[in-house]
Amino acid sequence: MKNRLFLPFLMLFVFNTSHSQALVTEDCSTPIPERSIVMINELGLQDIWSSEQAQDLSFCISPIFRTAYDIVALAAREAAAEWMLHGNFDFKLADDLSCDRKDRKVFFEIVPTARQAKFKARAFFPSSSRRKIQINRRFAKGTEVEMKRLLLHELGHVLGIRHEHIHPDAGGDCLELEPFETVTSYDPQSVMHYPTCGPKKLKNFVLSDGDKEGIGILYPF
Repeated sequence: MKNRLFLPFLMLFVFNTSHSQALVTEDCSTPIPERSIVMINELGLQDIWSSEQAQDLSFCISPIFRTAYDIVALAAREAAAEWMLHGNFDFKLADDLSCDRKDRKVFFEIVPTARQAKFKARAFFPSSSRRKIQINRRFAKGTEVEMKRLLLHELGHVLGIRHEHIHPDAGGDCLELEPFETVTSYDPQSVMHYPTCGPKKLKNFVLSDGDKEGIGILYPF
């Protein structure tokens, strides 16, 4: 039996690919496009950061957010800090100007979408070579609480976590076709759960106890 029988929630993994564009698009009102699904390689390896790289997950926030910059920056700091309390990795927010520099040394960027974008946000998994979190400009004008919730979710993807609602016990109304691996049992309270999917239709603004325990399994101290 897997450990999932003894843990309070499910964390779903993507798997390692060396060549795929491992992107995930967030749009709770429409089906997830095929490009958001991560493929697996022939070895079926979990798509998480190495212990060495996990200690240098540096990022910047684009000043192109303009008036929304302060909200995005505050939410990113708080979301990153919350995840780091429960796993052995280090998100490091760099100087905002480094997003504009050609010699920037950050590992990934948080940037606004093009104005015509119809998705709320887009993140990446560790196997992706395109390392950006994109946030819809319209959503970036919302509250810090909503922005933090979104970034908790997107940073979860950056750490390799799949959507919670694709668990077979979630009700099956928001399926994703590509393979995944479960770590713990289904948790409708997870921040990785779409609020429009599953039996309870919850909107979660903080990491659940299961999120905390699961990330500790992936990135143990």
